[in-house]
Amino acid sequence: MATVKDIMIDDDADLVIKNGDFYVADSDQQHVTLIINTSPGHWKKFPTCGVGIINYLASSGKGAELKRSINVQLDADGYKVNRVELSESTDGLFEYSIDAQRL
Repeated sequence: MATVKDIMIDDDADLVIKNGDFYVADSDQQHVTLIINTSPGHWKKFPTCGVGIINYLASSGKGAELKRSINVQLDADGYKVNRVELSESTDGLFEYSIDAQRL
């Protein structure tokens, strides 16, 4: 399994610049986060890519559907998903923990 590197972005989706240049680092976790946070249609080249976790806000009882969507999307992007853990807070937000590795 090769390490994948990419240009990094910060928590506000801004490019990370270090020493006057783009910062490149291991990017698997960033890829997983982007797939979960973006919705289908956000990626021009891959229009079906994305989970759209924001669409599950305050949607009680949708945990199994969200978990399945995460598994399907990560599998389609070449990840082996070992575990997806979801918990819904009292304000309707989902928190997740994912154990996945690129094949």
